Amino acid sequence: MSNEFAPKPHDWGGLAIIALVNAGAFFIISGEISGAAAYKTSTSGSVSIAEAAYIGSLWTKSLTYVAALLAFNVFAFGVGICARITRMHRAILWAADKGR
Repeated sequence: MSNEFAPKPHDWGGLAIIALVNAGAFFIISGEISGAAAYKTSTSGSVSIAEAAYIGSLWTKSLTYVAALLAFNVFAFGVGICARITRMHRAILWAADKGR
């Protein structure tokens, strides 16, 4: 008797894609954040209004990337849950049709 709810091969492929996207985004985000953090240390003394705006835009861009990655993960998790519910629903309907 097979388990209809066991992970299928395409489940692992989806997880691999999510892991690759997260790994790539991690390197991009860490580079952006380190660039924003290093900008102030490269300048000495006080910062002008233009430089402050530039540093603020660097941090805003970094946080936008973080928010986009969070949204992607929430979306991928939701799609995974919906796929699992659909598979369970099909298995229940199949069992009901077979009279089990």
